[in-house]
Amino acid sequence: MRNAFTLIAAAITSLALAQTITVTTSADTSDVPSSGMLADLPGPDGVVSFREALKVSDNEPGRQTIGFAIPEDDWYLPGIFPGLVLLQGSFSLSAMQPVVIDGTTQTAFTGDTNPDGHEIVLPLQTYLNGGDSVVTGLYASRVEVGGSGSDIYNNNGGMDIRLVLATDSVVHNNEADNINITYSSDNLVVGNTTERIRITGLGPASPAANNVIGGPNPADRNSITGFGNYGEHGNPAGDCIEMYYTENTLIQNNYIGTTPDGMAIGNRACTVGIAMQISNHNVYIRENLIAIQATHATGGGRLGAAIYIEQYEGGQGVKITGNTLGLNALGAPVLGGKHGIWVSRFAFEYDARILIGGANPGEGNVIAGHASTGVLMMNGPGIPSVGRVRLSGNSIYNNDEIGIDLMPNTWDFGATPNDPLDLDDGANGLQSFPVIDSAERTDSLTTVGGSLNSFPSQAYEIEFFASSSCDASGFGQGELFLGSTPVVTDAAGNAAFSAMLPQSAPVDSVITATATQSSEGATSEFSVCVPVVNNSCPADLAEPIGRLDFADVVTFLTAFAERSPGADLAAPLGQWDISDVIAFLTAFGAGCP
Repeated sequence: MRNAFTLIAAAITSLALAQTITVTTSADTSDVPSSGMLADLPGPDGVVSFREALKVSDNEPGRQTIGFAIPEDDWYLPGIFPGLVLLQGSFSLSAMQPVVIDGTTQTAFTGDTNPDGHEIVLPLQTYLNGGDSVVTGLYASRVEVGGSGSDIYNNNGGMDIRLVLATDSVVHNNEADNINITYSSDNLVVGNTTERIRITGLGPASPAANNVIGGPNPADRNSITGFGNYGEHGNPAGDCIEMYYTENTLIQNNYIGTTPDGMAIGNRACTVGIAMQISNHNVYIRENLIAIQATHATGGGRLGAAIYIEQYEGGQGVKITGNTLGLNALGAPVLGGKHGIWVSRFAFEYDARILIGGANPGEGNVIAGHASTGVLMMNGPGIPSVGRVRLSGNSIYNNDEIGIDLMPNTWDFGATPNDPLDLDDGANGLQSFPVIDSAERTDSLTTVGGSLNSFPSQAYEIEFFASSSCDASGFGQGELFLGSTPVVTDAAGNAAFSAMLPQSAPVDSVITATATQSSEGATSEFSVCVPVVNNSCPADLAEPIGRLDFADVVTFLTAFAERSPGADLAAPLGQWDISDVIAFLTAFGAGCP
């Protein structure tokens, strides 16, 4: 990006030379010479057209402002487009030098005649190639901006906004149908309401790089309501965000697939929230609300995926953290489509690295309320069994089928059984899941024991989860992340674990686990679920249940020495008997903290 001195110097120069050119007709006339200057306006016809204004702006030094003062008796097709000022034309318009296009000047001239937004409409594609341009106050117009340092803001009515070979530009606070970032880098898109955003690079050697969609603050949020249409057989198709050949893209804090309040589906023909295709590296999808619930036009049924990653040429450094998938803005899992995250591999590409979630607070995603799986992974026919998709710390629950589905190369849906030494082929290498033998809870921790059989002499991370119920298949999902423990398999591929986790599983919950190969980052499906055994400790003299420590022992024995016989642990001090001592010390010896 350009340094501050260059930007300030350019701004001072533009201000010093800036002049205003006022368009006074909707007609696409041009009777000034190609070298015309401001002094040549108006031409012999006595009016200034938009095409003439662009021409003169290019010829004048500095950055000019094009304003509008078109009288109502000159408006085009007012009976069909009431309140709108359509600029006529038979072929596209363009400017090669920086320019300001300010449609709000028409409102100042004739008043607010369009209750739905601004008045000026550019129905033909208008190309602004000079950089440092400003576009504001337009309605339902088609604008393509190139160069560096442009500002497109406060336009409405279903704009078509395109950045082509553009850098350091900002698109903010617009209402649009499409925002396209094509062969462009270092651009910022914030505060817009739009149906779709598309980011496209020239290829793996020239990706669209360093583009930011959204940001950490509420004002940065884009509402991307969903682009989609129904085909002739009623099948929906469309995306909210599309990405092809990108690098270092940040997508943060947006509402994707929903109405701007995040409470309902925006377009039921939109089938994908974020679609990453071909090759996308270092993509950071963070803290977004993503909800896709497409339906067939006649057959009904929930379709679509919140995030779809289709890999032909890899995808290093893709990180999906802190998002909600399938939830509304109040956190209810009622907006899920068919899948939460769907990862497909269709090429002999071994270099993909995808992280879904993370072990640190706030990194886990919530993936809930989908008609099929929370996370689905599959390989195309003949694709080698390679897995580098790591899941960690997520909350996956209330999906109608299993939480994580790794499909074998036979494309069978549902839980895949373990095999000795983990030699089977499929998505994520069909990494074997752990086997849980026991699960107990106290009021402050959970203890889980079990084993893993997988590749020999490899390091793995076992993660544990609690859920309110088990899937009908006997395999689980994972609503509450409890913690993890590392293991290393022996020469026979076996590793035993007994993990004391620093969080208590809810009473009557079930426990599941996943295994992730540490070096490759391939995560398994959820294990068979096991009911947790409640092993809460009895209350001590004053503290909550399960908080016994050495000071409690001293207090207890002091009270016991002063006891009156015949009472139990719930009796007042001094009324305990020998059975109370046995109960207390048994609980204490069982490991109450």
